[in-house]
Amino acid sequence: MKAFYRNPLTYGVLLALSTTVAQAQETSSSISGYVSTPTGEPAANTTVIILHVPSNTLKTFETNSGGRYSAKGLRVGGPYRITIDSDTYDDTILDELYLQLDQTLTLNTQLESQSIEELTVIAEASAYERNTGTESLFNAVTVEVSPSMDRDLKDVIRINPLAVISNNDESSLSIAGINPRYNSLTVDGINQNDEFGLNNGGYPTQRSPISTQAVEAVSVSLAPFNARSSGFSGGQINAVTKSGSNEFHGSFFYERRDSEWGGEAESIEPGSNDVDVIELEYERTNWGATFSGPIMEDSLFFFLSYEFFEEPTFQEWGPTGSGRPNEVYLTEEQYDEIRQIGLDVYGIDVGDWRLSPQEEDEKILAKIDWNINEDHRASLTYQYTNGNRTILFNSSLSRFNSRSNAYDLSDEMTNYAIQWYGYWSDNFSTEFSLAYKDLQNGQDPYTDLPSISIDAITRAECDSGNDGLDPCETFVRLGTDTFRHANELENQRLNLEIVGEYLLDKHTLNFGLKWEQLDIENLFVPGSKGSYRFNSIEDFQNGLADRITYSNSFRDNPNDVAVEIDLSTLSLFVQDDWFITPDLEMNIGLRYETTISDSEPEFNENFSARNGFSNQENLDGVDIFLPRIGFRWTPSDDITISGGLGRYSGGRPNVWLGNSWRTDGVTYIEAADLTNFSITRITPLPNEILFNEDGNGDSFRGNGSVELIDPDFELPSDWRAVVSVDAELPQEWQLNVAYTRIEGENEVIWVDLAREASLSLAQQDGQPLRRTVDGGRIIYPTATYPVVPGMPGNTDIMLTNADDNGYSNIFTVALNKYWDNGFSLNLSYASQDVTSGNNASDSSGVRNLRFSPSINRNEVEIGRSLYEIEHRFVLNLTYATTFIADLQSTFNLFFERRSGTPFNYTLGVDFDRRTNDVGRIVGTQSLGDQGVFFGSEYYLPYIPFGPDDPAVAFGENNSLSYEEIMARAASVGADRYAGGYAEKHTGRTPWISQMDFKFTQEIPGFMETHRGRLELTVRNVFDFLDETGIYSNDHGVVRESEFSDNTLFDFDINDQGQYVYYIPEDNITLYNWDTYNAEASTWELKLGVVYEF
Repeated sequence: MKAFYRNPLTYGVLLALSTTVAQAQETSSSISGYVSTPTGEPAANTTVIILHVPSNTLKTFETNSGGRYSAKGLRVGGPYRITIDSDTYDDTILDELYLQLDQTLTLNTQLESQSIEELTVIAEASAYERNTGTESLFNAVTVEVSPSMDRDLKDVIRINPLAVISNNDESSLSIAGINPRYNSLTVDGINQNDEFGLNNGGYPTQRSPISTQAVEAVSVSLAPFNARSSGFSGGQINAVTKSGSNEFHGSFFYERRDSEWGGEAESIEPGSNDVDVIELEYERTNWGATFSGPIMEDSLFFFLSYEFFEEPTFQEWGPTGSGRPNEVYLTEEQYDEIRQIGLDVYGIDVGDWRLSPQEEDEKILAKIDWNINEDHRASLTYQYTNGNRTILFNSSLSRFNSRSNAYDLSDEMTNYAIQWYGYWSDNFSTEFSLAYKDLQNGQDPYTDLPSISIDAITRAECDSGNDGLDPCETFVRLGTDTFRHANELENQRLNLEIVGEYLLDKHTLNFGLKWEQLDIENLFVPGSKGSYRFNSIEDFQNGLADRITYSNSFRDNPNDVAVEIDLSTLSLFVQDDWFITPDLEMNIGLRYETTISDSEPEFNENFSARNGFSNQENLDGVDIFLPRIGFRWTPSDDITISGGLGRYSGGRPNVWLGNSWRTDGVTYIEAADLTNFSITRITPLPNEILFNEDGNGDSFRGNGSVELIDPDFELPSDWRAVVSVDAELPQEWQLNVAYTRIEGENEVIWVDLAREASLSLAQQDGQPLRRTVDGGRIIYPTATYPVVPGMPGNTDIMLTNADDNGYSNIFTVALNKYWDNGFSLNLSYASQDVTSGNNASDSSGVRNLRFSPSINRNEVEIGRSLYEIEHRFVLNLTYATTFIADLQSTFNLFFERRSGTPFNYTLGVDFDRRTNDVGRIVGTQSLGDQGVFFGSEYYLPYIPFGPDDPAVAFGENNSLSYEEIMARAASVGADRYAGGYAEKHTGRTPWISQMDFKFTQEIPGFMETHRGRLELTVRNVFDFLDETGIYSNDHGVVRESEFSDNTLFDFDINDQGQYVYYIPEDNITLYNWDTYNAEASTWELKLGVVYEF
């Protein structure tokens, strides 16, 4: 006789999905349970049988003396059937259990006296997903039904209220207002981060490295309090791929996106009522297939996946009259004239301006699962991704990038992973994993010419009433992009991890070690082909170069600058999971990590002499302890309180370390510019700028700019504390409320030692320390006291640790509901208060320093983070039903509304520099910036306290009066800083609303067990409703700030150290956005068909 029950709480069976306590960075799932007698005593030596139904994988345990059992290394998903077989009490069967990735399903079962033969509980609740602020768990069904135009996991992850996808081309993902480069992504245990840190999207490839059709589950976590978790300082994203079963299954899909199926794109300028229609031209196709099944029934299984993407794109910018969506003031006749001059005068062909960009991407995945025996299971994953696309940096009204300036960006990634799970007794199990990743990045230019920039339409030629500063001035860029002159990158990563678990009464001891080895080979020599700048077409014809720049090795061979870097990490961890009572559990763990490196930058004797220490720090032996503690308490059946405290480190871009090897000032150096120089050829370069033309290249060694790591550098980390409350409300509404506090420790910053050295040299000569009148800003004498004589533009940029660190206060609330009629709803809200020091938004140290808002460049300002999203509301609604027979129809709607991104109100290009030709070094009226910092516009402005403020010279040389200054400051709210400096990131772009929709309809297949599926996806439903007249709105409009600065004033500093303010040359009116994202603001349709068998 059997009894069936669908309520998982009936008859003493309690199912609780573990959250923060047992979560780790794993490729499998776990079940942990406590079995008790009818009187509440531990039911020792009770048999527990766990069956994975699709593969008929069986594992049998006996409970220990405390009535507990633990099963590790289980396949994600299900269904599972668990049988609790007792010789004394009724047997209990828990059926239709589904396991989530990274999670432990806790089953506390109280046996019943023998009154019925067998009790079966249908545990449907275990299949429910979890989505809160601190963690989210998504299964293959959610991945399948979520609206995604690019088949990217990010479009699923964004359901988490703290996960924000930017609207830029690379769709960077920020979690909890943290730098997108700090996230960690693993697939089947293979690290899929952008190891070197050059891709803003966070992937090692240009598109998602894994096909969504191959994903079984994905998890997102902000603070997993398991000592095994590592390698991230943002969010931890973990995905596992599908596996084969005892039945053969396959699928095929085809998707297409066409610009003719979308809305009418528009171009809008800030402050203008004029709307220009843009003709977007694209045709994007995706197709792929999967096949899986048994090789040996019940024992050996396979899964295969293939996907291909292709997009012939279009060139957005062209000359006047070209018919391109955007046109510069330059005419086709002028471009043809430039091309002809190149042929006639220099014997070079810069080529046509027209370009047909192309993008392709291919993904392959193969996986083998092997049930060796009941005690041992293994899996092997092979992954291959190969993609390339044409890159031509966007032109603008003042800059036209021609075809010869384009390059082909390619990436080829090959991965292997092995996992082996072993049970040596009912109380002891192990996991062994080995993963290898090989990544090859290529950046191949369309030409071998040097970089050429021509001021084709000069300011003098512009007919304007704006003081001759008309936006019609147009530069033409030809030849190889400067950063592609010599640019190659490859890296290999090897991960080895061994983990053990031992069950001891109420304790589960976890311990393990991990070895991570990263080998990087990088060649990056910008400017090694030389760069020419001409002030007019006439100068180009007459061979008069305004400036020629050049950077290379001292032997003029860029291959000399290639570096090989090895960075390894050894980690050890131990953790005790303590099940204090069936309602209270906690874990206490400690992780130790140490860095090992045998390579080091080349010693720069000149640097050492002027600074008193070496530039060869390589982090060898630098270590860190990472303690973790977590708890979960269930005071009642409908309330669970969980949380913890932990320290986290890792995940930051390795390019910041690699800069020390490349920019050592010994091998790679920058030549002094040739100005107003007459030439008769473009290539080869003039002998006068080469280092080794006369065989005397060694004399330049040691005179280049240097990037280095502080000899006392500590590994940056942060502390995270979480308190989370889960409550089951009436009618099965699920509520989660969580608070997270993050405090940084030893965060990364960059300082310019050359500034301090110049200051010291000046003071040795009796020069006083100069500051602005208010005393807040230092005027450095870098130009007059260069650290390298004759090289006034040199910098010594040191990567070091901050004394003051940022913090975060994050509040989230999530509400979930599942209905029997097919509806499911997830509502969530997140509030962020995030502060930070350096934005760390670039790959080079000098640019991270250059683009960090500050009062003094070497002094870090703690303020609102560049990545903070103050408010975000998310709704995800799904409805599944059968309108036609048993053919399922599914509707999925995603909606978000979020605050805009922060930006700065800053001081613009120094007026003194502007009138003396931007880029030239001038006297001490500037703040002492070297040439590499010119035009960065990231100085925070001083706001006068009144018309008598001595720090500002009002009306000097036609500058702004006090009233004009304050009116402009008040227009952006900066007047509240009167008498001091404006804080960083006080501006914020407009709010963004996004609504996407996906509809899927099953259709009959060719055989009874086959199914087809039609899919329709709409991006930006708001714009669709507006354009079709159904609902007039502008909610889908995306207005952004291209850069994180907005010039409040142009400035000068007079001889007395007073500020002199002017209206910015290119920013008469202030707005909180400068870029209208036409594609993101336009609705788009994707059609697809799927066939499954």
